[in-house]
Amino acid sequence: MKAASGVIAGLAVTIPGAVALVLAEWWRSMPMLLLATVAVGVASGLGYRFGVQLVNEIAPADRRAALVSGYLVVCYIAISVPVIGLGLIAVALTSLAADSIFGALVTALAISALVLEIVLARRQAPLVAG
Repeated sequence: MKAASGVIAGLAVTIPGAVALVLAEWWRSMPMLLLATVAVGVASGLGYRFGVQLVNEIAPADRRAALVSGYLVVCYIAISVPVIGLGLIAVALTSLAADSIFGALVTALAISALVLEIVLARRQAPLVAG
């Protein structure tokens, strides 16, 4: 699978996964939580795997190690900062409010990134005379 297609697939799975996580808490449903966990895990795996592939594809050979290392640092920050923010919101409000805000933000960002990826993929596709 091409890197861009994998990233798009990961983003597409993130959206229902994030919604399902919020619904699991609202409904207090363990089966929904398990389903959401699988969806978000698959989405994260796809995003990480194809993100690394994309960095490897576009990085010049002499800078590849540095760029992959930078990508990993950004990934670790990207999974750490939201957790801290989620904890702060949960303390200030409630865990249900924090999870709802987090789910809405993740969903909005995933939709935005998905639209952007699709637009960029279409622009890069070779034009076919028809």
